[in-house]
Amino acid sequence: MAETKGTRVGAAAGGEADVFDLLIVTDATASMDRFLRALCASLTEIIQISTLTGAFKRIGILAYRDHCDGKRLFEWSGWCYISDKPQDTNHPEEERVSESTHPRDKRIFQKTLLSFARNIQHRGGGDIPEATKTGLAIAHDVMRADATTVMFLYTDAPPHLPGTGGYNYVTELAALTEGSCGGFGSRFTEWKSAAQTLTGMYSGKRAVVHCIVERGMPSISQTSAYLSTVTGGVCLELATLNESYISKLTIGVLLAWMGVGKSEKSPDTVLASLKTFEDPESIGSLTEDDFIQRIPSGRKGALRSTPVAIGDLSDIVQPRATPLVDFSQRYAVDAGYQSLVTVQLKSIIERNPEAMTINPIFGKLWRAVSADRENPARDELITLFGQKVQEAKTTAVRGGRAVARGVVPTAPPLATWLAESYDFTAEITKLIRGVKEESQFPCVYLDPTQDFTSKGATGDGADTRPLNEFTRDELLEIGRSCDYRVLQRLGKVLTRLSYVERAEDLPAHVRTAGLAVVPRIPLVLATKENKRVFWTVLLHVVLPGTKLGRRAATLLAALSLRMGMRPLRDVADEELKEYRGLWNTLEIPETWNLSCLNLLLDADKDYRRRVSDTKAPPADLDSYLLLGSDKKLFETLVDYKMLELNLLTTLTAKVGWTPEKTKLSLGPHVICRQCNYPRSVTVMAKDGICGKCDVSTNCTCSACTKGDNHEANVGSHVTKADNETTDVTWVECSVKNCRTQYVVYNSEGLRVRPKCFYCRHNGQGGHEAGRNNLGPAPYVECTKCLNRMTYPHEYRPKDMDLSTWKCVSCTLGRMTIVDVETTAKALNVENGLEWLLTIKNNALPDPLAGRSLFYTASNCTLDTLFDNVTVIPPSSAPLVLNGKPVHNTPDLTSSLRTWVLSRRTESGECSLCFSSTRKTSLITACGRSGCRQLICDSCRGDWYGLNVQGKIINFAALSCPFCRRTPAPGVISRFGITRMGNGRAAVEEAGEWVHAWCGVCGFAKRYAERVCERAVPGGIEGWVCEECIAIVRDAEGDDGVGIEGADGALGGKPRGCPGCGVMTEKTMGCDHISCPCGVHWCYACGEKAEEDTIYAHISSRHGGLWGGEWDDDEYGDDGVNEEE
Repeated sequence: MAETKGTRVGAAAGGEADVFDLLIVTDATASMDRFLRALCASLTEIIQISTLTGAFKRIGILAYRDHCDGKRLFEWSGWCYISDKPQDTNHPEEERVSESTHPRDKRIFQKTLLSFARNIQHRGGGDIPEATKTGLAIAHDVMRADATTVMFLYTDAPPHLPGTGGYNYVTELAALTEGSCGGFGSRFTEWKSAAQTLTGMYSGKRAVVHCIVERGMPSISQTSAYLSTVTGGVCLELATLNESYISKLTIGVLLAWMGVGKSEKSPDTVLASLKTFEDPESIGSLTEDDFIQRIPSGRKGALRSTPVAIGDLSDIVQPRATPLVDFSQRYAVDAGYQSLVTVQLKSIIERNPEAMTINPIFGKLWRAVSADRENPARDELITLFGQKVQEAKTTAVRGGRAVARGVVPTAPPLATWLAESYDFTAEITKLIRGVKEESQFPCVYLDPTQDFTSKGATGDGADTRPLNEFTRDELLEIGRSCDYRVLQRLGKVLTRLSYVERAEDLPAHVRTAGLAVVPRIPLVLATKENKRVFWTVLLHVVLPGTKLGRRAATLLAALSLRMGMRPLRDVADEELKEYRGLWNTLEIPETWNLSCLNLLLDADKDYRRRVSDTKAPPADLDSYLLLGSDKKLFETLVDYKMLELNLLTTLTAKVGWTPEKTKLSLGPHVICRQCNYPRSVTVMAKDGICGKCDVSTNCTCSACTKGDNHEANVGSHVTKADNETTDVTWVECSVKNCRTQYVVYNSEGLRVRPKCFYCRHNGQGGHEAGRNNLGPAPYVECTKCLNRMTYPHEYRPKDMDLSTWKCVSCTLGRMTIVDVETTAKALNVENGLEWLLTIKNNALPDPLAGRSLFYTASNCTLDTLFDNVTVIPPSSAPLVLNGKPVHNTPDLTSSLRTWVLSRRTESGECSLCFSSTRKTSLITACGRSGCRQLICDSCRGDWYGLNVQGKIINFAALSCPFCRRTPAPGVISRFGITRMGNGRAAVEEAGEWVHAWCGVCGFAKRYAERVCERAVPGGIEGWVCEECIAIVRDAEGDDGVGIEGADGALGGKPRGCPGCGVMTEKTMGCDHISCPCGVHWCYACGEKAEEDTIYAHISSRHGGLWGGEWDDDEYGDDGVNEEE
């Protein structure tokens, strides 16, 4: 308000009953359409307020016109009785006809009341004044003496007065006889008498009348102000005839009368002017003629106007004498009321979630339901409200386009309200002031004179804001997440707290500032006698009114122990002990994540260390901060999750080397009986014949076929003078379960991965029986490098000792054991899970599958999990990598165990922004074979998200930033560019034309020639191609077509699935439709296609970039190449 606040209008005359009715009396003549629409808009919320608060027993609506309208003079809804039973939400009380036919006894359903309001027709009315006095007389007749009626009067015209005269005035006087309207009709022939009658002076029926009137003639303000002043209501003259203003004022006056306060962020918009008399004591001497014209200031009966915003109403409306029962307290103890609140809140969220942001009743009950984890409907309501918040955000992002489609952006934003709705300043202040003076110390506070601004460099992503810039949502977030950013934020708070042991140690500037300016939290609030609320209200020192839930407060105490905050150590211990035994419940999913469990384990570890340092450990393992069983369970789950997160951590395996056409000594050899050349035993066939000569069978493979150059091939790279020291070419079989090393004589002809003679024939059909499935290669294993060498049994010396045998390379002293970087995930493929996890009795569902800890905990038996699961168990079995034994298995598993137990993961580097992040958070850049570049999700979105419909096309961003190939569709489908039509042609013309992506048809179209555009065209938003604009112009004759208009006119027509016929409408994404019936089809033309050919169809038929060129590439989930 622009003027002085604090003076409430008109004290009610007489006493006030504890029973209240609500009666809305409205002028329903032709000019009242906006008032009637406002009534319909606010009526549902009024009913919900009444249901939740019990403020009114019944609600009715009376519409009046004028006496020239005959039978349409008035319409009466009847009384809708409000029930507090949740099952009667739609039908508060049975609609029935009383034996009495009097209108006051008419009872109706809630739906009937809503229907009545919707069907009131604004019509009639002859002269300017209306039959307001008749309407009030009828309203008085339907009232009852054993209840106080809160009445709203909507009007844009004055009542009939002697000075106005006319037919309707005379007719009204004749109608309001002594016997009419319950015998009180004659009391309403004069305005002053009518007002006094509504105070209960004559009949005992009392009303408090609040007038909401249109700004206009002085007689409207004079009469309405008099009526409101006499009855104890307020008269509000609208600043603008706006139905939203009328609705807000109606709800606001009701809330102020109930005494429930106002919303935290009441807007400052002036909605109306409060009309009051300059001298209320003098209004008793006013005459009927004084109501006709404006009375100058200073004279008897002069009015004062005071601007009113919605937040001012609680200062000017006289509240009811008997306060309403605290809703949140009633919710806590009344099961029936809990059900009622749940049903009503669901209805409010579905119908008008914005009402939660401005109605303190709804907001307070919402907080009560949110905190009630035992309410089975709580999760459903939170999910529903979250959807509405997300819809509001989406609407805001879409901006003007949403408005064009009839979706009004929400204001104020739901997300903002949700963050700011938890303000308990009054409650916390009362709590602190209630502490005895001698117990106010020790205490903690934030010293406003301390400057913690960092002058040096800060870490990447560090939050450098001062504490007073933290929002309430950020402070309360510890109840939802223990993410490092949340802990970092609250860690700043804890480290900047000032601790004072005694009152005399309190700085003078803090003492003189007072609690309102510098809140101090006494540590005595952590005692049982004070209900252990210290940690609950601690963040009040940062943002007044911030109050944590019990679980969140305990997590804050655990954080202080983890950080070693000595002054708060004892109160933190007590807080965690009090909550001990309550962590192990699946009712709170937020607990079952890595960061939260780590925090609890760290706090418990700190306490156990301190106990062991000062005294003998207690015999009872459950006397620590965590129960013994909970500690074992949480450690098992944390170790399991850390193992999963370290599956891609680099491990160094020592394995035997792999020759790759490497020149080495010939080693053991035999003279071939047929060609008489000295051959390596690795190539010898049966009966003293080498593999080069053993081609007499009918085997058709290249190794057994006698070609035209067979004689030259036999003598290639070999002489009869060769001996064991002669250098020859060595390779290793690429088959993992073989990996034997052998000699290759014609190395120039080996252009594929090497495969030994035995592996070539294993599983080959159609060959002679002697060459089909020869079995594994005969080999011997080096005792040093553990590599294998092909060595047929018939050529082994009789005195050969396999326990001491060394391969040629080791004999020559070469480095044959090499370091190979690998991961636990790669080792898991060959070695199974046993070396990583020991799982008994199927204790873990779907192990190491990337599931959340909450999923894991929800699908196993928690009581026995730690007995049935061992992470990285001790084992003597050697591991295998690529078919080769790992020499350092103990060291490798120890290295992995160190990563797991230290709760650390190896970071990787994004190839685009070079930022360090967890390896599991890096994803392939394009999903194509051979491109091994990994980037973070943010960079992927920044790169492929550059192209948006309605803007100039960036052709570089249509390809991988590294290998410059078209990315796999699974990688970029969420960015929408797979639905770009004519993309291939646009790429081909990119050197000559600038192209834009039409925001309506979705095709790439020519925008301008390159010779005309020397720089990137700027400011192009919502571009629509000429063809689409022409179609809209033909259809609507509209010359000003933008993306909104074109999109509306060319809105996607639903198409039927060619498989099941169900009509389908595409709202986003590419034209590849995967129907639940199993059919894949193209939305652009409706043609059915196979899953592996759909993108080829889109490319060839509609010019899309994503054809079939990658079909031969092997890529897995998110484009990751499975073979790599």
